[in-house]
Amino acid sequence: MNSSLIAEQIKIEWQAFKIARSKLPRSIGMIDPERDEYAGNLAGAAVVHLRKHKADHQSCDLARRMLALALHLSPRNKKALVANAQLGRGIVPEPPETDYRPQTLARLLMTRAQQLEKQQEGTKEQGRGNVELAGYLLSLAMDLDPKNEDAIYLSELHRINHGEVNWTQLLLDKQ
Repeated sequence: MNSSLIAEQIKIEWQAFKIARSKLPRSIGMIDPERDEYAGNLAGAAVVHLRKHKADHQSCDLARRMLALALHLSPRNKKALVANAQLGRGIVPEPPETDYRPQTLARLLMTRAQQLEKQQEGTKEQGRGNVELAGYLLSLAMDLDPKNEDAIYLSELHRINHGEVNWTQLLLDKQ
């Protein structure tokens, strides 16, 4: 069965994000090309995850978080904007070429989160932004690879040290 037939069979209700400006401070410990690379990989992973799980409720929740973070990391990222627009029209995009499998992406997110948490020095806004972004990355790492004990452990440590990850502010930018 070709993939275009599969795409037609997947039904999705998606309220598109309308992000004009990132809620992540410019001062976080990521330069623009890195933000854009992470955004593209998260958007691709969101689409692959949706297709793999036929856009069930749980996969939609994870995809929304991945795509919201992608759009806040890089509001003009092509993969993220296209996926968001297509999903908003009820179209599950074709699976993109991705750089990483979910387990590999989870390890990458986990490692980057650890680096961000170590970069708490600097301005108060930068330190807070780095910790907040680390929480998002650890949460996604744990959800992308739920058997990864290190991701679970680091996510729980982050929760103990900094509180629950608050996805609400990223997920509210919808039509």
